[in-house]
Formats: sequence, structure tokens, C-alpha cells
Amino acid sequence: MTENLKHLDYPRVTEIISDVLGKSLPAQFYLQRGSIFHRIIHLTLNGIIDENTIDARLIPHYHQLKKFISVINPKPKYVEKMFAHHTLKYRGTPDLFTDTGILVDFKTNSKTDVVEMQLGGYAGLLENAGEKVKKCWCVVFTEDNFEIFDYNKESCKRLFIACLTIYNWKRGL
Repeated sequence: MTENLKHLDYPRVTEIISDVLGKSLPAQFYLQRGSIFHRIIHLTLNGIIDENTIDARLIPHYHQLKKFISVINPKPKYVEKMFAHHTLKYRGTPDLFTDTGILVDFKTNSKTDVVEMQLGGYAGLLENAGEKVKKCWCVVFTEDNFEIFDYNKESCKRLFIACLTIYNWKRGL
């Protein structure tokens, strides 16, 4: 295997957390809705969305996304870009990292109880790549609003490292 593809064998941030906490993945409908909405976010932040292609059930969330963009005006540095940490041997794809150092994880309808760990894993990946993460946010879009939850980066990173340590211990690494 070439060195460039070696990171594809690494577990993803969400796999590590799910394995350690015994969390099952959301039902298929919610996984699909989340994936589709993340694609909408990606296209919107890159200025290439065709609003006519958005499923009617996601239009209210999309309006909240546009409201978030108009209020916060995030300048994306990375949108849905995969990173790998070759020393700790894990990988992940942060939803958004802005040019001002804000790491954002997007959710539809509610934040999960593992979002701090996810943000910690992504912050570790970005910092390992030489980026300066200043803030860790979870932004939740509902049909009629959006809400920003601001987390302590160092606490998030400690929680993720604890999960990664247990994950590796379970595998005898």
C-alpha cells in the first residue's frame, strides 16, 4: 500500500467514539438526512447550490443555514476535507474550518451527546496539520432556528484522546 493511502486504514473519529461508548448509529432515515444536509451545506458554502434541487423536507433547515451564513459570515478554509493523524493513527472529516480558526460541526434538529468528543478529534487532526483551532462550535439547525454551542477546545481534545486510548486498548494496540 502506498504511503499516501495508508490513512484509509485508520479508524474515523465517529467510529472510535461509537465503538468506545457503545453508541449505535442513528436510524437510516436520519443518517441519510444528515448526509444530504451536509452536502447542501458543502454546496452552499462553496457557492454552487441549486436551490431547486433541495428536498422540500429540508428547505426549512436550508433557510436556517442561510440565516447562519448571513449572521456569522463564515469564510471557509476547509469544508468536508479529510485529515489523518499519522502519529495517533486516526482520520476524520470536519464539517467546516474557517479562516479565523473556528471549527464547526453541523447537526440537524439536535446536538448529540458525543459532539464534544467529535470536535476534540477534529481539533486534533487540524492542529496536527498545522492549523490553529481557536473555537469549537456545534451549530444545530432546526426548521425554525439555528443555535450555536461553544465548547472548550482543550476539554474536547481530552475527551477524544480518552476515547482513542480505550479504543486502542480494546484492540491491543
